[in-house]
Amino acid sequence: MQHSEMLWPEGGRVMISSARPDDPHFTMPVGGAMLYVVTDEPDAVHARAEAEGVTFTRPMEDSDYGSRGFSILDPEGNSWSFGTYAG
Repeated sequence: MQHSEMLWPEGGRVMISSARPDDPHFTMPVGGAMLYVVTDEPDAVHARAEAEGVTFTRPMEDSDYGSRGFSILDPEGNSWSFGTYAG
């Protein structure tokens, strides 16, 4: 099992755990999640991800609805998008 915590520059924390077959509350198929994280600093987050050698599935881009962001895959195949769109 893997566990990580990310402290976010704008405050707060994101905690993530890989699937845990021994606990029914934390069981889901590997690669079964799509997450979106709002950030005021997508370029800085992108630079850190690039430095770590992550797999990008969507390059940094400006959308027609005013967001700036990108998407990556984590080691278990979950999709993470980071951008300025806050809903």
